[in-house]
Amino acid sequence: FSVCVTESGVLLCLLAAVHHTGTRPDNCCFSHRSRRISRKYIASYIFTDSRCPKPSVILITKKSKEVCVDPSEKWVQDIMDALNKESS
Repeated sequence: FSVCVTESGVLLCLLAAVHHTGTRPDNCCFSHRSRRISRKYIASYIFTDSRCPKPSVILITKKSKEVCVDPSEKWVQDIMDALNKESS
């Protein structure tokens, strides 16, 4: 009986872990920075997961800080364009 409880507990833990990682995105933004950031401070960017409630871009600074911004803002698009040109 104790083996069944232990195996059931492990199975339950595994199912909970799969459920947690399988349904919830890791990198969502719930607010956006409104003030512009100079391009010279930005190293890269990533888009948030499409399952997030608010479409966002995360700018990653040269000091490895992450800043949530609105991808529809022109200044954000300009930074992304500049980074894309530099990498090609």
